[in-house]
Amino acid sequence: MRDPRLWLGGGAVLLALVGILTAVYLSRRGPSQSAARLTPLPRLQLTQGLLRGDVNTVGGNSFTLLNGAGDARSVTVGPNTRIEALVRAQPGSIAVGDYLIVGGVPNLVYSFAVKLVVDIPAAEAQATTSGPPKSKAGFTGWETYTNPHQAPEIYGRVDSIDAGGYHLSGNLGPITVKLDDGSSLRRLTTGGIDLIHGGDHVAMTDSGSPPAGVLAFGEH
Repeated sequence: MRDPRLWLGGGAVLLALVGILTAVYLSRRGPSQSAARLTPLPRLQLTQGLLRGDVNTVGGNSFTLLNGAGDARSVTVGPNTRIEALVRAQPGSIAVGDYLIVGGVPNLVYSFAVKLVVDIPAAEAQATTSGPPKSKAGFTGWETYTNPHQAPEIYGRVDSIDAGGYHLSGNLGPITVKLDDGSSLRRLTTGGIDLIHGGDHVAMTDSGSPPAGVLAFGEH
């Protein structure tokens, strides 16, 4: 499939908020333009061995994490803990060399319905030659989602940007993603514990204390 196009408009955000999911379309360049269903993709494997939950309170260099059973755990971050967060962003913040990850949930009409687009800046990404891009802390950006059916489906490195969209090379080969200012886009950023807020969904490495990496996702 050569140069498919993925169109993600602001309607995706509004419809998702009311529980209705927008679909993904692909088109091919050639003598005749035609819409095509996205071939079903294998489910991507997310990072294993992570602790997930929701932030209850934050204070000093610690926060309280509640798991699905409501059990509380105090987490203290250290000077070497890499704290990452997915913050709301506009398409203009995407740069050549960044990695975009598009994901959603299964859809009975099309292959999947878009829920989120994650932008990992080139400077914050691990070097990779296969598989979905990850941040330097080892996150794709989808680890904070609690729905097991939600996962990244399309990903790639931004090779060029023009009026036609963001041209990627990735798991589907060449693909173009078109976004508008209402698209559900989050950009990965790094910083201190001030990036973590009460009510955030959090994923963190559970291999030691303090944790090596924390990813936060909230309504910010």
